[in-house]
Amino acid sequence: MRRWSRRIRGADVVLDLEDDLDRVIAELKASESDVRKSMSRALRRTATTLRVQASKRVVPELELRRAGDFRRRLRAMRARINREGGTVGIWVGLNDMGVSKFKGRVKETGAGASFRDQEFAGAFVAKGKDGRRSIFRRKRSARFPLAEEKLPIKDQVDVILEDEILPDAVAIFMKHFLSDLRARTVFRVGRNG
Repeated sequence: MRRWSRRIRGADVVLDLEDDLDRVIAELKASESDVRKSMSRALRRTATTLRVQASKRVVPELELRRAGDFRRRLRAMRARINREGGTVGIWVGLNDMGVSKFKGRVKETGAGASFRDQEFAGAFVAKGKDGRRSIFRRKRSARFPLAEEKLPIKDQVDVILEDEILPDAVAIFMKHFLSDLRARTVFRVGRNG
């Protein structure tokens, strides 16, 4: 079985903001330490914001029963800062999901079972471990083990991430960076003593 995942890095979104950043840093008279701390926090907050937006947008599109089933597939990676800038990654698990995770009714047909206009020949409908009806197939000719049939999500999620979520990444980062840098320089937040 092939597993799909996607790692979205901040480096994939080119931040051509050097002139704006230099102007803001000079205007606020920020130290290099404040800039690094603000950038680190802004990257982490940007990753969190992108995860939340992706979850809010993908769950209704896929018509999942529970949002937690997709949120478990979203992970923020550690933010890394260097002199040229920073990166933060978001890992998105794009493997196929079991039929029981989706809203809808499973039906038995003469050839097997169907769900959302997709036929599963040779499969049958039964209750899973969680008590929900789903579509299963025997792995061997024996009674057990059973494997739940799965639906692909990769194509739908890719389109949503690339067209709706990632284009906002720069604006989200700048909002978080500027607010944190302003708090550190103007209001002296995050300073010891």
